Amino acid sequence: MDPALEKKLVARAQTGDHEAFVELVDYYKTPVFNLIYRMTNGSMQESDDLAQETFMRVFSGLHGFDAQKRFFPWLYTVCLNVIRNFLKKRNPAPAGGCTKLEQYANEETDNPEMLYAQRQENDMVKEGLLHLSEEQRAAIILRYFQDLAYDDIALILGLSTSGVKMRVRRGLAGLRSHLQRKKQSTQAKKT
Repeated sequence: MDPALEKKLVARAQTGDHEAFVELVDYYKTPVFNLIYRMTNGSMQESDDLAQETFMRVFSGLHGFDAQKRFFPWLYTVCLNVIRNFLKKRNPAPAGGCTKLEQYANEETDNPEMLYAQRQENDMVKEGLLHLSEEQRAAIILRYFQDLAYDDIALILGLSTSGVKMRVRRGLAGLRSHLQRKKQSTQAKKT
């Protein structure tokens, strides 16, 4: 979203303009949902509920938001806090859920072998993300799945840019290691 438009919408929302807040929600609902879904590896419904909780918290805290700052890092920070609270309460075992890949699987395809291989790889990445620390997982998801710049991630996570880069590097190393172990395990089972 254009930063000038975002500031105007936030200022209007802070004065009680519900339509302005709805515009902010409409713009950010998909990235917030995707962040929650990837961080929790939960169901679509569970992720939707947490996204709603995030926006309710943002709405109730909007009066205290400093309008001179950027809105979306604050929104993502609130979202990550909602996720942290949820993960503390939830059993750490990953839940099922329908991924985009599974949605595609329900459609007709000319190459089921390719779809199966993609699904296996997607599942290994999802599992690998869950083996990372919450901080590394958040940094990787924000960088590679949400496509945010390091400076923006630093604002969201309350870190320096170099701290974010370090978490991303360590997270990628951990993810790479996990994927290599899984591939070796899969190859060993085939022989």
